[in-house]
Amino acid sequence: MIGRHSVEEFLDQSPELIESLYLGPKPLEAFSDRKKYPHFLGKVFPIKQLALRPQDEDAADQGFVAKVRLPIYSAQDLPQLLEGEKSCLILDHLLDPHNVGACIRSACAFGVRVILMPKHASCQVTSTVAKVAAGGLARVKIVMGNLGQMVRQLKDIGFWVAATSEHGQTLELSQLSGSIAWIVGNEQKGVSESLLKSSDWVFCLPTQADFPSLNVSVATGIVLYLSSQNR
Repeated sequence: MIGRHSVEEFLDQSPELIESLYLGPKPLEAFSDRKKYPHFLGKVFPIKQLALRPQDEDAADQGFVAKVRLPIYSAQDLPQLLEGEKSCLILDHLLDPHNVGACIRSACAFGVRVILMPKHASCQVTSTVAKVAAGGLARVKIVMGNLGQMVRQLKDIGFWVAATSEHGQTLELSQLSGSIAWIVGNEQKGVSESLLKSSDWVFCLPTQADFPSLNVSVATGIVLYLSSQNR
C-alpha cells in the first residue's frame, strides 16, 4: 500500500489490517505524535529500511508505504456482506489498475461498500490500484469469484442487476428501485455477453452521437451517482 491518502485511510479506518509501516522523515516525525496507535509499537520503520519499494507503474509513495493484510471475500460471504446494503458494484474483467482504483474511489464516494471482481483474467489489487483509490480500499469489501455464479446469487438474495453498455436503453431514474448490483465492463469489450443476458436492465448513458463511448471509471461514477440520488 503506497501513498499518503491510502495509508492514512487504513490508519483511520482499519489499522488492524496494517502489518508494518515504512515512513519518510517528515511522516515518521508526525506519526510519533499519534498516541491513538499504541499497538503500532515496533511496527513503524524509516522508509529507507524498506529493501524493495513498490515498483508499480508511476506509483510514487510520497514517503508512505504500508504492508497491509487485505481480506478477500468469496461468494459464500455475499449474503452477510450485503445485509442492509442497497447497491454493489461488479467489475467485469477490467485490466487497467487506474480504472479499477478510480471505480473503487467512486464506489466509496456514493456509498457502495461491496465490490465483486473475477479471480482470473483481470487486474488484481495492486499498490497502484490502492493509490488511485485514494484510501477507498480501507472502506470496501472485495469479493472475488465466478461473476456469473455471483450474479445468480445476487438475484437469489433480492438484488436487481443493471449492466452498462453503449447499446443499452437510456437510463431513467424512475426505473431504479430496490437493491441494485451495477456491472461495468472491460475497457475494450465492455460487459460480457453472458452477463448482459443475465442482467435485468442494460443501460447506456446518452452522449454525443459521434462520440458514444465513456471511460469505464467515468461511467461508473455517473451511474453510481444517479443510483444514489434515487435511493
